[in-house]
Amino acid sequence: MLRLFSGYSRVESTESFAFTSLNPFQEIRKSWAVLCLFLLSFIPDSSAQNLYDYQHSLIYGNYLLNTRQYTLATEEFERLLFMNPANDTLKQKLVRSYLFDGSYQSAIRRTDSLFQNRAAIPQPIALDYSRALILGGMHFMANQFLEESKTISEKDRVFLILNNQLLAYNWKDAENTYNSMLASGQSVDMRYKTLFQDMNNARYKRPGLALGMSAILPGSGKIYTGEWKDGLVSLLFVTGSVIQAIRGHQLYGEKSAFFIAYTGLATTFYLGNLYGSFKSARKHNDKIRHQLHRRMADTFTGTF
Repeated sequence: MLRLFSGYSRVESTESFAFTSLNPFQEIRKSWAVLCLFLLSFIPDSSAQNLYDYQHSLIYGNYLLNTRQYTLATEEFERLLFMNPANDTLKQKLVRSYLFDGSYQSAIRRTDSLFQNRAAIPQPIALDYSRALILGGMHFMANQFLEESKTISEKDRVFLILNNQLLAYNWKDAENTYNSMLASGQSVDMRYKTLFQDMNNARYKRPGLALGMSAILPGSGKIYTGEWKDGLVSLLFVTGSVIQAIRGHQLYGEKSAFFIAYTGLATTFYLGNLYGSFKSARKHNDKIRHQLHRRMADTFTGTF
């Protein structure tokens, strides 16, 4: 038994030795594999590309501008201009992105920060800067800039002055400018001809006439301005309160509370009817003016 047991132990120990004797070779192979992977990590990949470098960013910015993603385009061109602050093409695309995005104040502010001498702003940027001033409602500054700019052509200057006058509600001056342009042979978009025709054919209501009509027949001034429902209500309220005041005077006398109350109501309704008719005519005219003004802005933006 003892001999058998000893023989078994000897065999077992021999197998254990054979097993452990292979471990150093495995460790060496494993170490070599790790070392090779470590060294490969330092080898540059020639096929990799930096998508955030200048050239790729420029391509992406142009893509955003051409696909009308103007808000994203402004962010991209701001980053590009930070990389290349002396590039006038980038400046022009940045200002144009702000302009087309409707961020007129940003376009104005950014142009002012990029150019110290406004009179010498390059022509493409000067045009967009003028447009931003006009559409942004800064009409006085637009006039000043158009007078001092040395890069805008005379043809473009007159055209911008025309649109500045239109959007500033100086429609008589605008019509004179338009006629001068036609007399000098300068071509003008046909939409402006239609616009001026509609301006001259607009059916405005006279507030004084509306007031006078309602003074004679309550509510008629509002009907004249197109608000016939309000006109009928005014007629009903004024007529009803007057009838009740007359009835109170006949039944209870001039010192009765009934007569005094309805007389006060009739007077209030009558005066409100006069004011409402005058205001209704002005509201009607303002609505026409605002509609024309919106068309002027759309016509102007359609030219660039």
